[in-house]
Amino acid sequence: MASPSAVRAQALVLGVLGSSVLLAGPAAAQDPFLPGVRWTQGSDAAAPAIPRSVVFGAEENVAWTAWSGTNPAFSASAAHAAGPNAALSREPAGPGSSGSIGVAGGSGPWLVALDQVAAPDAWHRRTVVRGSWIDDVVPPGGLAPRWTREFPFAGNGAARIAGSASGAHAWVAAFDDTSQRVRVERLDSATGSVTFARELDALGLQEIAVASDGSRAVLAAGLDLWVLDAQGSTLHHAVLTATTTALAIAGDGRTIAHGAPGNLRLLREGPTGFALAISTNANVGELAVRAALDGNGSTLAIGWWSANSGTAWRFEVRDTALDTRLEQRAFVGPVGGLQDLPTAIALTADGRRAAFACWGDGTNAPEVGIWDRASDTYVLEANLPGSAFGLALDSTGTRALVAAKSTHANVLAATGEVRLFDTGERELQVLGPPLVGGSLHLAARAPGATAVLFLQGDPAPVPFRVPGIAGQMRLLRVGLGVARLNADGQGRADWTSAIPADPAQIGTTRSFQAAFRSPGGTRFGATLLLVRIL
Repeated sequence: MASPSAVRAQALVLGVLGSSVLLAGPAAAQDPFLPGVRWTQGSDAAAPAIPRSVVFGAEENVAWTAWSGTNPAFSASAAHAAGPNAALSREPAGPGSSGSIGVAGGSGPWLVALDQVAAPDAWHRRTVVRGSWIDDVVPPGGLAPRWTREFPFAGNGAARIAGSASGAHAWVAAFDDTSQRVRVERLDSATGSVTFARELDALGLQEIAVASDGSRAVLAAGLDLWVLDAQGSTLHHAVLTATTTALAIAGDGRTIAHGAPGNLRLLREGPTGFALAISTNANVGELAVRAALDGNGSTLAIGWWSANSGTAWRFEVRDTALDTRLEQRAFVGPVGGLQDLPTAIALTADGRRAAFACWGDGTNAPEVGIWDRASDTYVLEANLPGSAFGLALDSTGTRALVAAKSTHANVLAATGEVRLFDTGERELQVLGPPLVGGSLHLAARAPGATAVLFLQGDPAPVPFRVPGIAGQMRLLRVGLGVARLNADGQGRADWTSAIPADPAQIGTTRSFQAAFRSPGGTRFGATLLLVRIL
């Protein structure tokens, strides 16, 4: 039985959440508290396309995807634990789309798309950037861009896009093979206005990576490594003997990782600028082709590809403060088999979780995995029908968006799919897209719980403790609403609430936390859900 102090503390927060209903059983087709695929969205032979790039957006409520191929498009989908596989919006890319295609987004409502279209002929491309606002979506309608920006040249080179953590700024770079220059622009995602535009002498363009606040970016451009600030000024420039597609910048912008022949170099910013801090050597025949850094540069993840065989690669996670290896996993395909290489590496900002995506070797080896630092285990592994091309890891490291081809990359096909994976660890889940005029469905579970309290309120600036209740409260007490529901034999309860058919609801955010009562007392769940009404 809860202590008197716990009862008093609960009395301070009790209220009523509107239109609450206890469901007789789970409404979703699968258990949201087990690891697995939550939904799959694919193309078909009637409208073939392959997803290349995917990010979370709008406080991680939206999956934003770029599709290339015969029917190139950009799609926005609800990124929740389970639900229908229909996209909220699917907008065709530019007429004659070819070449680079990608997306950028963040916690804000801005969605930015990069497209290259054939112009003025099939041997030249123009780079076009479009900015959209997720609140403009009217499912299942379109998502018309609020602004369009076209680069002032036509060439036959690559283009890259990366955004800040909030999504408020997008950095775009495109290579002009005629002038042998890379043009870099920093854009305001809401308006498309250009903060700066700069052209750099270069022999090509491999990658671009951006700091969390969007204030600086690093570019691997041919044999040049550039670090630029928000005004386009040079913070660091180095001429390299060779470079690879492995490029990363820490969230604070003060640590950089880039691939070099036989190793991966880590640069840290000091009083006199960026200088080499660590050089991590490859195994014989390996190249670093993908890299990621956490928020402060203390954790580094690397994808090493065996250039000699082409069928093997290695996933490595390192502690950069101690210069020690935390995790290593080798993937070795059959001799003469399908080519395998890492296509994406990701880290959470706190460095607790690392994820990989790869082409795969055609066997049952996973193409996707999420590794947990505390337990030194993989909390999720998945074997895909085809090769993974893009990966996005959410801030908690419990969800991953994967863009994949329907077959292996070496096998001819024109279709693909996006999958939302969930580790099933969060004790509070959103089931289905929270659409205006529809309903919001939450599920919470804790083994041994006899009752579940669904708490709704404003997020607390700092989590705090309530006397007599285990765990930390993540919502403010003022204005807090509570719905108490009996749990089933698994300690689970489901709560639904109608969302008014009022356009003013679109873009509003509701915050939730669960508390669980059991014979041993009451405790707060660790998950804070920010649910954006779509």
